[in-house]
Amino acid sequence: MHRPIELVNVEGEPLKLSMEDKYRSKVTTFAYNYLQNLGWFDEEICDNEGYTPWYTYPAIAFLKDILTKDDRVLEYGAGYSSLFYNRYVGYLTSIDHDLEWAQKIANKDPTIRIEVATESTKIHLDAIEHVKQFIYTFPQIRSDDIQHDLMHGLANHEYAGYASQIFYKEKGFYNIVVIDGMARALCAYLAVQQLNDDAYIILDNSDRWQYNNIHKFLIENGYGRLDFWGPGNQALNAWCTSIFSKKFPFKNTKILREERGDKITL
Repeated sequence: MHRPIELVNVEGEPLKLSMEDKYRSKVTTFAYNYLQNLGWFDEEICDNEGYTPWYTYPAIAFLKDILTKDDRVLEYGAGYSSLFYNRYVGYLTSIDHDLEWAQKIANKDPTIRIEVATESTKIHLDAIEHVKQFIYTFPQIRSDDIQHDLMHGLANHEYAGYASQIFYKEKGFYNIVVIDGMARALCAYLAVQQLNDDAYIILDNSDRWQYNNIHKFLIENGYGRLDFWGPGNQALNAWCTSIFSKKFPFKNTKILREERGDKITL
């Protein structure tokens, strides 16, 4: 495979990217035809139709095709995605741990329902036994840096009340659960207890090996995984947004992501 872009090391200067001149027009044409039309250069996360999730572009295109006003979404991790879902679905509840951030998003659309659940939020009574089972049986991945773990949704025990918010509606009420915030493994575990077999679970940043326990748990519980690899808004690298469902008529054989170091990098 030809690699016309290289890192060049000039003594006394930072590393720089160098490209053969004949490829520059191809890169700028791709940016013009693809990235620019999807809002890659915008300061806010949006395209020509409005705000979008900070997912990969292929995942966003797929969701636009399948979402309807019959859908009822529970979203762990409010953001521009909340504005997107509120435009496409019939019912949305977003959960976030940061009051200031939740207010910023709510100010952009006062019709959005955002619930704030912090470390001190109590666990819903109906979820307590499930949380205990998770703690006793679920293989968790943590680092030695609590701030890193909090930032990347690896701190599950600390946000058990946050994750238990799905129990405030009856089993099967939501048909889509989005996991893109705190306590991601626990959110996935509790979602499986509360969803019907025709539901979808969306996991962003699913390329991270630190979420391998989530992949393994969902697939072992009958969920197929559809991966959407690609670029996304303002990002300088590709990543993956995955959608899981028991309705998918295939089985994943390559379940786990390759380990790439001790910590997640952005």
